[in-house]
Amino acid sequence: MSRVALLEGDHTTLYDWPAEKLREKGILVEYQPFELDEVEIDVEGLTGAIAYEFRPLARVDDATIEPLPLNPEYTAKRDRLLARGKPNPQA
Repeated sequence: MSRVALLEGDHTTLYDWPAEKLREKGILVEYQPFELDEVEIDVEGLTGAIAYEFRPLARVDDATIEPLPLNPEYTAKRDRLLARGKPNPQA
């Protein structure tokens, strides 16, 4: 399963989709943008069946993950959080 975030205006909805469906359409890496269309189809006389069509909006090699440096305030917060899990050598 893959967790994806769908954005519509200011609203974000998280979904879990079968990863193989995304891979079949060329959506292969984390943070690779894609478009999802929801379409209503007729299946053997059943009206209202929903199908989904995925389309990548960028090539796989266009998606990059670049860490941003933390400012001093967040560096100090991170260090305090990480220190909580370490044993106290003075105890």
